[in-house]
Amino acid sequence: TCRALDTRNPPGAPPFMGTINVDVIGSGCGGTSAAQAYVFNATVVPQGPLGYLTLWPEGSARPVVSTLNALDGAITSNMALVPTSTTEISAFANANTYLILDISGYFAP
Repeated sequence: TCRALDTRNPPGAPPFMGTINVDVIGSGCGGTSAAQAYVFNATVVPQGPLGYLTLWPEGSARPVVSTLNALDGAITSNMALVPTSTTEISAFANANTYLILDISGYFAP
């Protein structure tokens, strides 16, 4: 596995809320521009109740489904298969949280 994103870095960084884009190839985790989907372990470190986190292909409309929920405000993780057509993905959190994305593989032709 490789850490594609950790919003806790640099130390002292504020949590995010809303949408961020992640350049998976640019993260230094390898891969190929032919990737059609990524396999992530997504972990949130919320600052309080987190209704949902959603991951989806960057450039597409945000889906109305969640990748994970942390209503109790606990550190929570979940595996996610996220399609891509640009080597980038988007993440949306409806409340303040840190996000850690560890990539364990990808699908490509």
